[in-house]
Amino acid sequence: MTPQTVPDAQFHTRVKAEDGAFDWQVLDSAGIFTGKTVVLFALPGAFTPACSETHLPGYEAAYDSFRELGVDEVYCLSVNDAFVMNQWARSLGIEKVVMLPDGNGGFTRKMGMLVERTAQGMG
Repeated sequence: MTPQTVPDAQFHTRVKAEDGAFDWQVLDSAGIFTGKTVVLFALPGAFTPACSETHLPGYEAAYDSFRELGVDEVYCLSVNDAFVMNQWARSLGIEKVVMLPDGNGGFTRKMGMLVERTAQGMG
């Protein structure tokens, strides 16, 4: 498998602090991907039926198997904000997969994967 370079982008996330509060944390592509083996999967939207019932829970279930294969981290990316991504993970009991919000679609756009779903009312 040939390593691929991902575009430079920032991800505005909310991370649970020791006191239980959520703090803002800005991650960037270099910090997430450089020198690491990661699984990054992208889903069209939080709380969508197939994504919530099968896709995201499936990666959570496979997390330990990925780690055994030498994967450093598993990320779920969606064009949603950090608040929505956190609530989605909480509603499904996601604890291992890291939720990566691409609220403005910047990373998705740079990857050439931003799609228009205006006809479905989804932007």
